[in-house]
Amino acid sequence: MGVSCLASVPRFCMHRSSTFNVYGFRFAVRSTAEEPVTGLQEDFAFFLSDEPPAIYIDLFEQDPPTEELPTGDAIAYTPRNVAYRKDGLRYIDYHGRALGIQDTSTGNYKLYARDLNLLYEAAYLYLLSQIGRFLDGRGLHRMHALGITVKERAVLVLLPMGGGKSTLGLELLKNPHVQLLSDDSPFINKKGDVLAFPLRLGLLPGSEKAVPE
Repeated sequence: MGVSCLASVPRFCMHRSSTFNVYGFRFAVRSTAEEPVTGLQEDFAFFLSDEPPAIYIDLFEQDPPTEELPTGDAIAYTPRNVAYRKDGLRYIDYHGRALGIQDTSTGNYKLYARDLNLLYEAAYLYLLSQIGRFLDGRGLHRMHALGITVKERAVLVLLPMGGGKSTLGLELLKNPHVQLLSDDSPFINKKGDVLAFPLRLGLLPGSEKAVPE
């Protein structure tokens, strides 16, 4: 990871991560703060790549430029954010706390927030949604399941949120013949092949010592 100053944003120097390639979805993350980049590097470490990125995700630790929001009806509402669209741009407003602007022609995305935790979390969730949408179009679909391999055969364990997928995964990993594909959302293709999607394990406090070496 290096530091570079972008000509398009001369006031800011960007901490740039390595490029990631998630089964063809190639992106790089740059930020005016180091923490969000480091967090996303750790999240997507399995997919680090030397290939050139197709999409740039730029994160700015600054007040959201809410004056750029278009007037008119929103195209989507969620408890977390409201989305608008105008002139080839898609705006995601996190109720004034953060603002994301996507260029729909290139896929490039700029996200603004003062709160570094929100900057990281919003970028992470945005990437998950974009990766899922891209791979859906290629016939790769995320499953809400624990995915493991046993002697080169894939096993999916489907449980509801909070049903114990991560806890079960930790117990199974104590067996040397078991490997983890994803504790929450592996991908599956049309042939029934299961592809790894390892992100950070979500564990309850006090469970850290249960992680096998």
